[in-house]
Amino acid sequence: MIASVSTAMSDDRNTRWLVLLSLALNLFFVGIAGALAVRHYTEAPAAGTALVDRSAAARIERLAAAAPRGVRLRQHGDLHLGQVLRSDGQWLIFDFEGEPARTLAARREKHCPYKDVAGMLRSFAYAAAAAEKKGAVPADRRGPARKAFLEGYRSRARALLPDDPATGQALLASLELEKLLYELRYEVGHRPDWVEIPARDLLREEP
Repeated sequence: MIASVSTAMSDDRNTRWLVLLSLALNLFFVGIAGALAVRHYTEAPAAGTALVDRSAAARIERLAAAAPRGVRLRQHGDLHLGQVLRSDGQWLIFDFEGEPARTLAARREKHCPYKDVAGMLRSFAYAAAAAEKKGAVPADRRGPARKAFLEGYRSRARALLPDDPATGQALLASLELEKLLYELRYEVGHRPDWVEIPARDLLREEP
């Protein structure tokens, strides 16, 4: 599905620097409010903040050391479960305007294929957390969805992805962290009641 959204590809020598810059900007703009939200959702605030710092640092260092591989291509830019429909046995993707908070130039930027993948993986996490927030019995809902999605995507988009699994994993983990930080900043500013979802996931994610 997503692998066929765009075939406008180019060399990926700048991809890791795009991700590093975006991570740095998101870490900066999360700011004091985001830090307070993360500290609120852990029993040991100082330890929670330190955990976030270590996680971000570990991913950034891993990404900075990765060799450029794969391609860059046009992105959907705001891919999540609310942007897809199932009709007559087919998946339909719509609303290609990208993230409204970003400039038009930023939305048109070519990027690593994993950027949209990271958005969908975070959407699985949100859907699972929302179900529990509304009273569903706690269960591993995101794990099976994540596994099936990644297996399907990689089977169809192998030629677009880094040939080194470690580099691919570093890119995906960094892009998921970028998306998570964006979510935290968004919820602090627009939906305070939902801050707990990205805040807790930020503390839970493995570096």
